[in-house]
Amino acid sequence: MNLAEFARMFDCSVPDILARLRNDKNDFWRWWWTQFASEPMGMHHGSLERTRSHFGKIMNGVDVAPFLQEIDAQEENWLLNTKRSKIGVQQHTQSIQLRRAVFTSVPGANNVQTMMDVQESEVGELAVHYPRLVHFLERFAEHHGKGSLSRAMIVRLTPKMEVGRHWDSGYYYLCRDRYHLVLKSAGSRMECGGVRCVWNVGEAWWFNNNLWHSAGNEGDDWRIHVIFDVLPHRNAALVDEFKRHTQYYQTKQLEPAAAG
Repeated sequence: MNLAEFARMFDCSVPDILARLRNDKNDFWRWWWTQFASEPMGMHHGSLERTRSHFGKIMNGVDVAPFLQEIDAQEENWLLNTKRSKIGVQQHTQSIQLRRAVFTSVPGANNVQTMMDVQESEVGELAVHYPRLVHFLERFAEHHGKGSLSRAMIVRLTPKMEVGRHWDSGYYYLCRDRYHLVLKSAGSRMECGGVRCVWNVGEAWWFNNNLWHSAGNEGDDWRIHVIFDVLPHRNAALVDEFKRHTQYYQTKQLEPAAAG
């Protein structure tokens, strides 16, 4: 399924579909898109139960103690990058980047939107402190996500606080599956597309972050998750297709001609 085929299903043009996938406050378009693009929950599995689900538990009983040991050994890393906590719905979180977006900020440009669309990622400087965790994520991406690891971060949420309701808008997310690995929690309250569930320590979950979602920490201690994205091998052609419709890449293609 490519963008043109998807647009044709709804008697729309590709620009119309792109605008709706990015901007429409109704989950309709992004829900349908996920049915074709998601590796663990898409229609290619031939399971109606999967296509109805906003969540999917992928693993249970993961031994998270080695990962927590790595995190506890570098407590100061939580305060090295505070950009995420400056986002309104994420103001009660702290994060440690393991893999990050690769792009060059441009003065005066909407760099937040650029980051939502840019497809490339790279290992962050702090990843070297978490070798066992990174190894687990890479193996998970290969064996469970059927693809390669993209962006990844460790995120903790303040006790008795929540992540506000939002959806992750951008072409980057429309090519990938979003997963959470629960490392520390009294029971992570999650809501997606109006469906609610609770995730527990040692579980790895897929969920549809293209839909409206929120999260809460009702415990008395930090809630710690690893949040990471996997690009399924089957979506490699989608990356190139979205790039052709992304202003960031169009501008980069023009740069050599302008320089000449």
